Amino acid sequence: MMNLPPNNRDPFNQNGNANKLHFPQAESTEITEEIEDVKGRDYDPRTLKIIQRSFILLTVIGLIVGVFMAAGVLYLMQKFNITGRPAQLEQPINR
Repeated sequence: MMNLPPNNRDPFNQNGNANKLHFPQAESTEITEEIEDVKGRDYDPRTLKIIQRSFILLTVIGLIVGVFMAAGVLYLMQKFNITGRPAQLEQPINR
């Protein structure tokens, strides 16, 4: 028989860790410093206006391009009779 290690219920417990890895714990001062770094920043109002204008401009341009693309696709579908009714083939009805 093979000698298998016992089933470890807590793999992150350092005593039962098969690879003997050490997981360092962060100190509370390090955590508070990271939280303070993540706090929201105040941006220049001019930058926000530029971003808003850019978003609105790109949205309007996208809508205009989309309308022309849809009209072009519809024109091509009508030109090649893709939207027309399919031809009816007459087949004798066998009863």
